[in-house]
Amino acid sequence: MKTRIVLMRFTISIPRGNLPAGMYFYKLIEENKEVIGIGKLLVE
Repeated sequence: MKTRIVLMRFTISIPRGNLPAGMYFYKLIEENKEVIGIGKLLVE
């Protein structure tokens, strides 16, 4: 199973693997400069 994050310019697929159910927070940074996304992800 993969988890997908959809942003204005990007779609990111993350293999779930052994990731336990829960709430995760993320911050996406492009080339160590610009923050392109901040949010939370719920894995069920």
